[in-house]
Amino acid sequence: MSLLDAVTLATSDEFKQLLAAQLVRSAINVYTEDESTADHTARAQLAVRVLRNPLDHGILTSFAWAVSSNDTVASAWTAGDKEGVASDLAFVVSSVWNAVADADGVTNPTA
Repeated sequence: MSLLDAVTLATSDEFKQLLAAQLVRSAINVYTEDESTADHTARAQLAVRVLRNPLDHGILTSFAWAVSSNDTVASAWTAGDKEGVASDLAFVVSSVWNAVADADGVTNPTA
């Protein structure tokens, strides 16, 4: 994967629509997870923000760039394998959720 593949993916409006649908699914899972899960407060607060507005520009952009760093997803998108991208999104969104939640600064605004 090249950086150009990542840029193509992160800036695609079509990809962001697909990503928003996955974010809602993931947000429901995060919100209902056990409170003893590491970083649960930040994770749950981000889940609430996603559920309130899955098309929030800031959240969607943060996730789009984080997900685009995944070689498999970016390469599949560039190759036109949108079904492959859709099937990998749950895993990739889950793998970047903490990073986006912590970078969001909801629970630590000085971060």
